[in-house]
Amino acid sequence: MTYQYVICSRQHKNVVCWLVYESGKYYYEATVTDEGLCRVGWSTLKATLDLGTDKEGFGFGGTGKKSFGRQFDTYGEVCVTS
Repeated sequence: MTYQYVICSRQHKNVVCWLVYESGKYYYEATVTDEGLCRVGWSTLKATLDLGTDKEGFGFGGTGKKSFGRQFDTYGEVCVTS
């Protein structure tokens, strides 16, 4: 994979990271260290910060739902901290 840069910043209650890539395949992992609702995903630069509420990004939340274009479908399991 070839990429140019990665930038992360905390915005309100969000942590946003940008990975600008040129080509190849990639994956990422996220570790949630606090209680509360959380959604991880990816999007284009045109997307809102609320992942999965427009058609520019996809999200997966701790409620076990995947989201795209304000459609939330059951996918996976609910995340629970112990």
